[in-house]
Amino acid sequence: MEKENNEVESKEMKYASIPRRAVAAVIDYIIVGTIMYVLLIALPKFLVSQEISFNVPHGIVFAILYTLIIMIIFPLLYFILLENGVGKGQTIGKRILGIKVVNEVGVHPSIFQTFVRLFTRFLDLGVCHVIGLIAIYTSKENQRIGDRLAKTYVVVALVSLVGIGCASADTISYISEYDTDQYNETNPQAGELVRSYWINNSHTFISIIGVNVTDSSQPIENATVELKVWNSTATVLTMKSRTNPGGIINFKINGIYCPGGYWYQATAILDSGNVSTSVREIDINEEFTMKQSFNQVSWLNFSDANSTKILNSLPNEDVYVDIFPAFIYAKENVSGVNNETHLI
Repeated sequence: MEKENNEVESKEMKYASIPRRAVAAVIDYIIVGTIMYVLLIALPKFLVSQEISFNVPHGIVFAILYTLIIMIIFPLLYFILLENGVGKGQTIGKRILGIKVVNEVGVHPSIFQTFVRLFTRFLDLGVCHVIGLIAIYTSKENQRIGDRLAKTYVVVALVSLVGIGCASADTISYISEYDTDQYNETNPQAGELVRSYWINNSHTFISIIGVNVTDSSQPIENATVELKVWNSTATVLTMKSRTNPGGIINFKINGIYCPGGYWYQATAILDSGNVSTSVREIDINEEFTMKQSFNQVSWLNFSDANSTKILNSLPNEDVYVDIFPAFIYAKENVSGVNNETHLI
Protein backbone atom coordinates (compact mmCIF):
# COMPACT_ATOMS: atom_id res chain seq x y z
CA MET A 1 0.00 0.00 0.00
CA GLU A 2 1.43 3.38 -0.97
CA LYS A 3 1.60 6.06 1.68
CA GLU A 4 0.47 9.61 1.00
CA ASN A 5 1.54 12.09 3.70
CA ASN A 6 2.10 8.92 5.73
CA GLU A 7 -1.61 8.76 6.59
CA VAL A 8 -2.85 5.25 5.88
CA GLU A 9 -6.43 4.07 5.65
CA SER A 10 -7.49 0.46 6.14
CA LYS A 11 -10.90 -1.15 5.90
CA GLU A 12 -11.63 -0.38 9.54
CA MET A 13 -9.23 2.35 10.71
CA LYS A 14 -7.45 5.37 9.28
CA TYR A 15 -4.03 5.63 10.87
CA ALA A 16 -2.77 9.07 11.91
CA SER A 17 0.07 10.67 9.93
CA ILE A 18 3.49 11.64 11.33
CA PRO A 19 2.82 15.44 11.15
CA ARG A 20 -0.50 15.05 12.94
CA ARG A 21 1.04 12.95 15.70
CA ALA A 22 4.01 15.30 16.01
CA VAL A 23 1.84 18.41 16.47
CA ALA A 24 -0.31 16.59 19.04
CA ALA A 25 2.85 15.57 20.95
CA VAL A 26 4.17 19.15 20.92
CA ILE A 27 0.86 20.41 22.34
CA ASP A 28 0.97 17.80 25.11
CA TYR A 29 4.60 18.64 25.95
CA ILE A 30 3.73 22.36 26.14
CA ILE A 31 0.77 21.66 28.43
CA VAL A 32 2.75 19.35 30.72
CA GLY A 33 5.77 21.66 30.71
CA THR A 34 3.68 24.72 31.53
CA ILE A 35 1.98 23.03 34.49
CA MET A 36 5.33 21.74 35.76
CA TYR A 37 6.83 25.22 35.48
CA VAL A 38 3.94 26.74 37.45
CA LEU A 39 4.17 24.14 40.21
CA LEU A 40 7.97 24.02 40.49
CA ILE A 41 9.05 27.61 39.83
CA ALA A 42 6.25 30.14 39.50
CA LEU A 43 4.27 29.02 42.56
CA PRO A 44 7.27 28.93 44.95
CA LYS A 45 8.40 32.35 43.69
CA PHE A 46 4.93 33.76 44.28
CA LEU A 47 4.81 32.35 47.80
CA VAL A 48 8.20 33.82 48.59
CA SER A 49 7.20 37.23 47.17
CA GLN A 50 4.13 37.22 49.38
CA GLU A 51 6.28 36.25 52.36
CA ILE A 52 4.27 33.07 52.76
CA SER A 53 6.19 30.23 54.32
CA PHE A 54 5.37 26.82 55.71
CA ASN A 55 7.01 25.11 58.60
CA VAL A 56 7.40 21.67 57.05
CA PRO A 57 9.32 19.03 59.03
CA HIS A 58 12.32 17.71 57.15
CA GLY A 59 12.04 20.51 54.61
CA ILE A 60 14.76 19.21 52.30
CA VAL A 61 13.18 15.76 52.10
CA PHE A 62 9.79 17.33 51.39
CA ALA A 63 11.27 19.52 48.66
CA ILE A 64 12.90 16.53 46.99
CA LEU A 65 9.70 14.45 47.11
CA TYR A 66 7.64 17.36 45.84
CA THR A 67 10.03 17.86 42.92
CA LEU A 68 10.01 14.16 42.03
CA ILE A 69 6.20 14.04 42.10
CA ILE A 70 5.89 17.03 39.79
CA MET A 71 8.65 15.97 37.37
CA ILE A 72 7.89 12.23 37.19
CA ILE A 73 4.53 11.26 38.64
CA PHE A 74 2.53 14.11 37.11
CA PRO A 75 3.62 13.45 33.46
CA LEU A 76 3.00 9.72 33.96
CA LEU A 77 -0.50 10.33 35.28
CA TYR A 78 -1.25 12.77 32.46
CA PHE A 79 -0.52 10.28 29.68
CA ILE A 80 -1.71 7.11 31.45
CA LEU A 81 -5.08 8.47 32.57
CA LEU A 82 -5.92 10.28 29.34
CA GLU A 83 -4.77 7.54 26.99
CA ASN A 84 -6.70 4.99 29.04
CA GLY A 85 -10.33 5.18 30.17
CA VAL A 86 -10.53 8.77 31.44
CA GLY A 87 -9.65 10.36 28.10
CA LYS A 88 -10.84 7.37 26.03
CA GLY A 89 -7.49 7.20 24.22
CA GLN A 90 -7.04 10.96 23.77
CA THR A 91 -4.67 13.34 25.49
CA ILE A 92 -5.48 17.04 25.10
CA GLY A 93 -3.11 17.30 22.14
CA LYS A 94 -4.59 14.25 20.44
CA ARG A 95 -8.13 15.51 21.01
CA ILE A 96 -7.29 18.86 19.42
CA LEU A 97 -5.72 17.15 16.40
CA GLY A 98 -8.53 14.62 16.10
CA ILE A 99 -6.53 11.44 16.74
CA LYS A 100 -6.62 8.80 19.47
CA VAL A 101 -4.91 5.63 20.72
CA VAL A 102 -6.84 2.37 20.29
CA ASN A 103 -6.17 -1.32 20.76
CA GLU A 104 -6.60 -4.12 18.23
CA VAL A 105 -10.40 -4.03 18.37
CA GLY A 106 -10.71 -0.25 18.04
CA VAL A 107 -11.36 0.81 21.65
CA HIS A 108 -9.11 2.67 24.11
CA PRO A 109 -6.11 0.65 25.34
CA SER A 110 -5.88 -1.07 28.70
CA ILE A 111 -3.78 0.34 31.55
CA PHE A 112 -1.11 -2.26 30.83
CA GLN A 113 -0.95 -1.27 27.15
CA THR A 114 -0.73 2.40 28.14
CA PHE A 115 2.15 1.62 30.53
CA VAL A 116 3.99 -0.23 27.75
CA ARG A 117 3.51 2.67 25.30
CA LEU A 118 4.76 5.17 27.86
CA PHE A 119 7.75 3.30 29.30
CA THR A 120 9.08 2.35 25.86
CA ARG A 121 8.91 5.95 24.66
CA PHE A 122 12.65 6.35 25.35
CA LEU A 123 13.31 3.86 22.52
CA ASP A 124 11.41 6.06 20.06
CA LEU A 125 13.05 9.26 21.33
CA GLY A 126 16.52 7.97 20.51
CA VAL A 127 18.73 10.11 18.24
CA CYS A 128 16.35 13.10 18.37
CA HIS A 129 13.21 11.09 17.60
CA VAL A 130 14.76 9.61 14.44
CA ILE A 131 14.24 6.01 15.61
CA GLY A 132 10.57 6.62 16.30
CA LEU A 133 10.06 8.37 12.94
CA ILE A 134 11.71 5.50 11.07
CA ALA A 135 9.57 2.97 12.97
CA ILE A 136 6.36 4.83 12.06
CA TYR A 137 7.29 5.31 8.42
CA THR A 138 8.24 1.67 7.90
CA SER A 139 5.02 0.40 9.52
CA LYS A 140 1.88 -0.15 7.45
CA GLU A 141 -0.13 0.83 10.53
CA ASN A 142 2.07 3.87 11.37
CA GLN A 143 3.21 2.26 14.63
CA ARG A 144 6.22 3.44 16.61
CA ILE A 145 8.18 0.87 18.63
CA GLY A 146 6.03 1.43 21.71
CA ASP A 147 2.86 0.86 19.68
CA ARG A 148 4.18 -2.40 18.27
CA LEU A 149 5.11 -3.73 21.71
CA ALA A 150 1.81 -2.62 23.25
CA LYS A 151 -0.25 -3.68 20.20
CA THR A 152 -1.84 -0.25 19.93
CA TYR A 153 -2.53 2.13 17.06
CA VAL A 154 -2.94 5.88 16.69
CA VAL A 155 -5.94 6.49 14.46
CA VAL A 156 -7.95 9.40 13.12
CA ALA A 157 -10.96 10.28 15.27
CA LEU A 158 -13.42 13.15 15.26
CA VAL A 159 -11.67 16.54 15.48
CA SER A 160 -12.81 18.50 18.54
CA LEU A 161 -11.02 21.71 19.49
CA VAL A 162 -13.24 22.24 22.53
CA GLY A 163 -14.12 18.66 23.32
CA ILE A 164 -12.22 18.30 26.59
CA GLY A 165 -14.59 16.92 29.16
CA CYS A 166 -17.43 16.61 26.66
CA ALA A 167 -19.80 13.67 26.41
CA SER A 168 -18.71 10.34 25.00
CA ALA A 169 -18.42 10.00 21.22
CA ASP A 170 -20.02 6.54 21.30
CA THR A 171 -23.01 6.34 18.96
CA ILE A 172 -25.49 3.80 17.64
CA SER A 173 -27.32 4.39 14.39
CA TYR A 174 -29.45 2.56 11.85
CA ILE A 175 -27.56 1.18 8.84
CA SER A 176 -27.95 3.83 6.16
CA GLU A 177 -27.98 1.30 3.31
CA TYR A 178 -31.14 -0.26 4.75
CA ASP A 179 -32.77 3.16 5.02
CA THR A 180 -32.22 3.92 1.36
CA ASP A 181 -32.92 0.55 -0.27
CA GLN A 182 -36.21 -0.30 -1.97
CA TYR A 183 -37.44 -2.73 0.67
CA ASN A 184 -39.74 -1.59 3.46
CA GLU A 185 -38.81 -4.67 5.49
CA THR A 186 -35.29 -3.41 6.26
CA ASN A 187 -35.24 -0.81 9.06
CA PRO A 188 -38.95 -0.02 8.54
CA GLN A 189 -40.30 3.43 9.29
CA ALA A 190 -43.75 4.94 9.80
CA GLY A 191 -45.73 5.04 6.58
CA GLU A 192 -43.72 2.28 4.89
CA LEU A 193 -46.00 -0.75 4.73
CA VAL A 194 -44.20 -3.99 5.55
CA ARG A 195 -45.51 -6.99 3.60
CA SER A 196 -47.34 -9.68 5.55
CA TYR A 197 -47.83 -13.40 4.89
CA TRP A 198 -50.35 -16.07 5.80
CA ILE A 199 -48.31 -19.02 7.05
CA ASN A 200 -49.56 -21.97 9.12
CA ASN A 201 -52.87 -20.19 9.75
CA SER A 202 -51.04 -17.16 11.18
CA HIS A 203 -50.90 -13.63 9.77
CA THR A 204 -47.17 -12.87 10.03
CA PHE A 205 -44.51 -10.43 8.88
CA ILE A 206 -40.71 -10.36 8.69
CA SER A 207 -38.41 -7.38 9.26
CA ILE A 208 -34.67 -6.92 9.54
CA ILE A 209 -33.29 -4.25 11.87
CA GLY A 210 -29.66 -3.32 11.22
CA VAL A 211 -27.59 -0.96 13.37
CA ASN A 212 -23.94 -0.02 13.75
CA VAL A 213 -22.09 1.05 16.89
CA THR A 214 -19.12 3.41 16.70
CA ASP A 215 -16.73 5.35 18.91
CA SER A 216 -15.62 8.59 17.22
CA SER A 217 -16.56 7.07 13.83
CA GLN A 218 -14.56 3.87 14.53
CA PRO A 219 -16.53 0.58 14.76
CA ILE A 220 -16.90 -1.05 18.18
CA GLU A 221 -16.59 -4.82 18.01
CA ASN A 222 -18.34 -7.14 20.44
CA ALA A 223 -20.60 -4.40 21.81
CA THR A 224 -23.80 -5.64 23.44
CA VAL A 225 -26.91 -4.34 21.67
CA GLU A 226 -30.46 -4.83 22.87
CA LEU A 227 -33.48 -4.48 20.58
CA LYS A 228 -36.93 -3.90 22.06
CA VAL A 229 -40.16 -4.20 20.09
CA TRP A 230 -43.52 -3.19 21.55
CA ASN A 231 -47.08 -2.39 20.58
CA SER A 232 -49.70 -0.20 22.21
CA THR A 233 -50.25 -2.79 24.93
CA ALA A 234 -46.83 -4.10 26.04
CA THR A 235 -43.30 -5.07 25.11
CA VAL A 236 -43.62 -8.11 22.89
CA LEU A 237 -39.99 -8.88 22.05
CA THR A 238 -36.53 -8.27 23.52
CA MET A 239 -33.46 -9.46 21.63
CA LYS A 240 -29.82 -9.11 22.66
CA SER A 241 -26.64 -9.86 20.71
CA ARG A 242 -23.14 -8.51 19.98
CA THR A 243 -21.69 -6.53 17.08
CA ASN A 244 -19.30 -8.01 14.54
CA PRO A 245 -15.78 -6.61 13.86
CA GLY A 246 -17.34 -3.88 11.71
CA GLY A 247 -19.52 -2.73 14.60
CA ILE A 248 -22.67 -4.02 12.86
CA ILE A 249 -25.49 -6.25 14.01
CA ASN A 250 -28.66 -7.46 12.29
CA PHE A 251 -31.82 -8.52 14.12
CA LYS A 252 -34.43 -10.59 12.30
CA ILE A 253 -38.00 -10.13 13.55
CA ASN A 254 -40.65 -12.76 12.85
CA GLY A 255 -43.86 -11.24 14.18
CA ILE A 256 -47.62 -11.57 14.21
CA TYR A 257 -49.70 -8.98 12.39
CA CYS A 258 -51.00 -6.25 14.71
CA PRO A 259 -53.51 -3.66 13.40
CA GLY A 260 -51.84 -0.82 15.28
CA GLY A 261 -48.32 -1.84 14.25
CA TYR A 262 -45.22 -1.96 16.43
CA TRP A 263 -42.45 0.34 17.62
CA TYR A 264 -38.80 -0.58 18.08
CA GLN A 265 -35.55 0.84 19.43
CA ALA A 266 -31.97 -0.47 19.71
CA THR A 267 -29.69 0.31 22.66
CA ALA A 268 -25.92 -0.27 22.87
CA ILE A 269 -24.78 -1.19 26.39
CA LEU A 270 -21.25 0.25 26.70
CA ASP A 271 -18.73 0.96 29.49
CA SER A 272 -19.16 4.69 28.88
CA GLY A 273 -22.94 4.42 29.24
CA ASN A 274 -25.90 3.32 27.16
CA VAL A 275 -26.72 4.96 23.83
CA SER A 276 -29.92 4.39 21.88
CA THR A 277 -31.30 4.88 18.40
CA SER A 278 -34.42 6.88 17.74
CA VAL A 279 -37.75 5.07 18.09
CA ARG A 280 -39.20 3.82 14.81
CA GLU A 281 -42.54 2.36 13.83
CA ILE A 282 -43.40 -0.82 11.93
CA ASP A 283 -46.55 -0.39 9.82
CA ILE A 284 -47.77 -3.74 8.49
CA ASN A 285 -49.85 -4.24 5.37
CA GLU A 286 -53.17 -5.76 6.37
CA GLU A 287 -53.50 -7.58 3.04
CA PHE A 288 -51.09 -10.48 3.02
CA THR A 289 -48.84 -10.91 0.01
CA MET A 290 -48.47 -14.69 0.06
CA LYS A 291 -50.12 -17.81 1.44
CA GLN A 292 -48.10 -20.86 2.28
CA SER A 293 -49.09 -23.53 -0.27
CA PHE A 294 -46.54 -26.27 -0.80
CA ASN A 295 -48.64 -27.83 -3.57
CA GLN A 296 -48.55 -24.66 -5.68
CA VAL A 297 -45.07 -23.29 -5.09
CA SER A 298 -41.69 -24.33 -6.39
CA TRP A 299 -38.90 -21.89 -5.61
CA LEU A 300 -36.82 -20.78 -8.55
CA ASN A 301 -33.87 -19.23 -6.74
CA PHE A 302 -32.75 -17.21 -3.79
CA SER A 303 -30.14 -14.45 -3.81
CA ASP A 304 -28.15 -12.22 -1.53
CA ALA A 305 -25.70 -9.41 -2.19
CA ASN A 306 -23.00 -11.82 -3.32
CA SER A 307 -24.63 -14.67 -5.20
CA THR A 308 -27.74 -16.31 -6.60
CA LYS A 309 -28.37 -20.02 -6.05
CA ILE A 310 -30.76 -22.13 -8.10
CA LEU A 311 -32.97 -24.38 -6.00
CA ASN A 312 -34.50 -27.72 -6.75
CA SER A 313 -38.15 -27.75 -7.78
CA LEU A 314 -39.23 -29.85 -4.83
CA PRO A 315 -42.61 -28.95 -3.32
CA ASN A 316 -41.26 -28.75 0.25
CA GLU A 317 -37.94 -27.04 -0.46
CA ASP A 318 -36.41 -25.41 2.63
CA VAL A 319 -34.21 -22.35 2.08
CA TYR A 320 -31.52 -21.43 4.61
CA VAL A 321 -29.59 -18.15 4.32
CA ASP A 322 -27.19 -16.40 6.66
CA ILE A 323 -26.70 -13.11 4.82
CA PHE A 324 -29.18 -10.25 5.22
CA PRO A 325 -31.13 -9.13 3.38
CA ALA A 326 -31.86 -12.18 1.21
CA PHE A 327 -34.78 -12.79 -1.15
CA ILE A 328 -36.72 -15.73 -2.59
CA TYR A 329 -38.44 -15.76 -5.94
CA ALA A 330 -41.60 -17.75 -6.65
CA LYS A 331 -41.71 -19.33 -10.10
CA GLU A 332 -45.36 -20.34 -10.09
CA ASN A 333 -48.64 -18.75 -9.13
CA VAL A 334 -48.85 -18.09 -5.38
CA SER A 335 -52.42 -17.24 -4.31
CA GLY A 336 -52.87 -14.92 -7.25
CA VAL A 337 -49.41 -13.35 -7.02
CA ASN A 338 -47.16 -14.16 -9.97
CA ASN A 339 -43.36 -13.90 -10.06
CA GLU A 340 -43.03 -12.08 -6.75
CA THR A 341 -39.78 -11.45 -4.90
CA HIS A 342 -40.05 -11.77 -1.13
CA LEU A 343 -37.72 -10.85 1.71
CA ILE A 344 -36.73 -13.67 4.05
